[in-house]
This record gives sequence, structure tokens and C-alpha cells, in this order.
Amino acid sequence: MNKEITPWEWVLVFLYAGKKDNENPVINGVLMFTKQFFVFVKEIKKELDAEFKFIPYDYGPYSFILINILQSLVKLGYIAIIRDEERQDFIMTEEGMKKVAEIYESIDGETKKKLESLRREATQLGYSGVLRYVYSRYPEYTTASKIRERVLNGF
Repeated sequence: MNKEITPWEWVLVFLYAGKKDNENPVINGVLMFTKQFFVFVKEIKKELDAEFKFIPYDYGPYSFILINILQSLVKLGYIAIIRDEERQDFIMTEEGMKKVAEIYESIDGETKKKLESLRREATQLGYSGVLRYVYSRYPEYTTASKIRERVLNGF
């Protein structure tokens, strides 16, 4: 790899890793994006932990820095938000796909493999499965959670 990948580029890479066939990658909701990215940082790319500064918050681990980066990537046109009554989904735009493709190719194969596996498994687990995984594996990040008991008791 020729250059250091910035935190905002890692956010794009993370979303891009969920790409399937000819579809633009998507993550359903802020909560899912935050929890999946948290697992990525804690289990795959530990050196990013200091950059994103996850804290215990209302719905488990939360990073104000991640949210600010997501907002910036939306403003830059790399990510679009699709809103409905219940949530906002994050989808990579064509511009984002062009921006991240070269960066993604520069990442070592092992990291890519782990990242793609994480994104695939998180999609299979779904909302409640990802929450249960994070809450049971990282209880120190659930101390301020408003939904802790519901998550741990299976909703």
C-alpha cells in the first residue's frame, strides 16, 4: 500500500465491502452502520480505535466522529441517504464507488477477506442479531444504553 488510508476513507471502504454484483452497497440505518463499524474497528482494524473514539451511549457503542464523517461523505456526494418513517439507509453513490475502488484494491487481501465476511455475516444476523452480538461481547459499551435489557433479553 502506497499511502495511509484516512479514517473517512475507511468508512467508505467499510460500506464498499458490502458490494454485491452490480448493486451499490447499502447499510440499513445509523444504528446498524455504527454497530457494524464498531465491530470492524474492535476486531479487524484495531489501530482505528483511537481515531473513532467509541463511547457507551443511548443505544450502545457510539462514535460522534463516525457520524460526522458520514455526514461529510453525504455532503461530498459519496454516500446518499434514503429515508423512510423508521430509519435512514446509507447507500454508496456512483461517485463514491469511483472514489473508493482504487483505495479498496490497495488493502491487503486478509483485511479485505475479514471485512467482506463481517459485512456478509452482519447482514445475515440482521438488526437484532448484530445488537445481541455487540451487547454480549462488549458490555462495557452498553452501560448507558436505553435498550440494554431488551437486547439482552431477546427483544
